[in-house]
Amino acid sequence: MLISKPGRPSDSLFRCTKIEKVLAKQGFSGIRLAGYWVHWIEADTAVDASTNEKLDQLLAYGEGDCFSAESIKPLLVVAPRVGTLSPWSSKATAAAKRLQLPVDRIERGKIYEVIEDAHGVLNSAEQAAALKAALKDIVFDPLMHSDLADWQSPEELFIHAEPAPSATVPVMSEGRAALDNTNETLGLALSEEPVPVSQQVCTLPPSAMHSGVLAVSQCVSCASEGLPGVPVLTSSPH
Repeated sequence: MLISKPGRPSDSLFRCTKIEKVLAKQGFSGIRLAGYWVHWIEADTAVDASTNEKLDQLLAYGEGDCFSAESIKPLLVVAPRVGTLSPWSSKATAAAKRLQLPVDRIERGKIYEVIEDAHGVLNSAEQAAALKAALKDIVFDPLMHSDLADWQSPEELFIHAEPAPSATVPVMSEGRAALDNTNETLGLALSEEPVPVSQQVCTLPPSAMHSGVLAVSQCVSCASEGLPGVPVLTSSPH
């Protein structure tokens, strides 16, 4: 069971004004925006009145009034990227469980609404789409966010997929090529520095791995951060 709950303003007047100025420079003058939090709750069973009241109290943060579910006209709904679990969700869900609320997960997103349209941009479907695209460029990160078509239908955020099977990277037999292939296949975006170090780590003999695991971790960490002076890993008698 999924529940959608309106939230209070997410963006301050200063923040909205800043966004409006950027939009005005792109030809969308006379636009005033409002941003609101929206919350989505996943539960195994129907939520009773007592649980619903406690959820409302838990999610009553920030200043101002919640938006009206009946009258809101979203221009853009920004949700966490499908397939991910936001840090906020982890904390909110943990808080709900401490209160012994029968919920599996709580997630949140943002709704942006046009509250003033001086030049009738929204009267044109083409102009409205262009405005949405311009706003999306400002507030939306495709690596972190998804754009929901309907704030009351967040089902795609709560898809429970089976974990992918584990796989082995054949570093011992294929060497650097195996790491390069894994880097590309899994989209790890490793830079050139950590790959040789990782290869050395994977090809160390067992005796060296037991004695040098901390040093190996430090070397890989330094390489991944692009720090100079990364030592070359070699095996030595224990």
